[in-house]
Amino acid sequence: MSEITNCHIDPSFTECIKEVQSGISKEDKFYINVEPSVYEVNDYIVHVSQSDGQLRYDAGNGNYFKRIDGRVFEAELNNQKFRFKTPRCDYSHIQPNSHFTCIDVLQEKIALGDSEGLINVFDSNFNLNLQLTGHYSDITSVKFFPSQKVLLSSSSDMQVKIWSLDDGSNPRTLAEHRAAVTCTGIVDRGRNILTGSEDGTIKLWECGSGEVIYTFFRKENKRDAVNDILLLCTEAASFDTHDLEFGTAGKTFLAAHHSGVITYHDIFSKEQLLQIPSEFMNPCITLSASNTQLSDISPFYLYAGYENGTLAQWDLRKPERSVQAMHLNKGTPINNIYFDKESLYVSSNVDTTAEIEIDLDTGRLRDPTFLVSNDCEVSQFKSSGDDGAIFAVGKQGFWAVY
Repeated sequence: MSEITNCHIDPSFTECIKEVQSGISKEDKFYINVEPSVYEVNDYIVHVSQSDGQLRYDAGNGNYFKRIDGRVFEAELNNQKFRFKTPRCDYSHIQPNSHFTCIDVLQEKIALGDSEGLINVFDSNFNLNLQLTGHYSDITSVKFFPSQKVLLSSSSDMQVKIWSLDDGSNPRTLAEHRAAVTCTGIVDRGRNILTGSEDGTIKLWECGSGEVIYTFFRKENKRDAVNDILLLCTEAASFDTHDLEFGTAGKTFLAAHHSGVITYHDIFSKEQLLQIPSEFMNPCITLSASNTQLSDISPFYLYAGYENGTLAQWDLRKPERSVQAMHLNKGTPINNIYFDKESLYVSSNVDTTAEIEIDLDTGRLRDPTFLVSNDCEVSQFKSSGDDGAIFAVGKQGFWAVY
């Protein structure tokens, strides 16, 4: 298994550069820490100066530091190359005392959940439109319905809530789980939803009545806690219907379990289609995929993050063992992974955030670019859509766009 050498750069390094460039300081310096293992840290100091109008970087004998483009920088330290990317915008000043746990973005709306059970809904100009209260513990998921008029939330308080974005009312609370609700999914237009829980179940609900239509679980262990679910579509969609089900035909989902097993279920037939083994003997925390459509035309790559720091690529056609696996911060959890376009965004431990480019022909992971995140733990990523922006939120009010 390959190891990603972790690297941290002084979060204020761009300020050092600006002060020298503007003439406020004749010279300045910042640090870069390279971590070959969790027990080893190599410290480097980069000195910044200006001569004849040109910035100069001194990273020590045989090393270098340079700007690749506007927001991307590269360092070579002891014959190893590292890249860093700074945010397009940083909004951490808006609510600096919050610990953000989840985010969703849909066109002109942004929803943020926090560790106190509060949900904030902002407009595209980052003006606060609504504060939704009613959960009693940390928010684990927020999702906009396709109509943009309704929001779905889940919490460690074992509740799932549906909110009106017109007036902030809570017309429906779903409370059938017996442990923390960890994840949600909206099926088709939103008449049906899925919720996963630490009680080992994934429940299919009909929102209008608030009824549980079906309860999924891992056949081999009904109590194997669910940490994440990933909804998918197949080409087998039909016009068949079941009572209280709308658009479930042709829909499937993957579930990440505490045992490390990943199960694959058909929502319409209610069958467990396959089980990906617990190759790494650690809880599977988070899932993402190269697309949500399973077909023979487009490649489909599944990625999973584990509690021991393993990041793995899986092929559903050959689920016996992973295609590729690597360690990022070995021994510490992968918090969240998120695929967008040609990159996988990864949060690990309390201060490591990276963008890993993917070879779209094979799905294999390339070298990471470390995202400058103020040394804050990132909880979740979300794409804003067509403009290519990636939102990242986390502890200490961290909220940035890359």
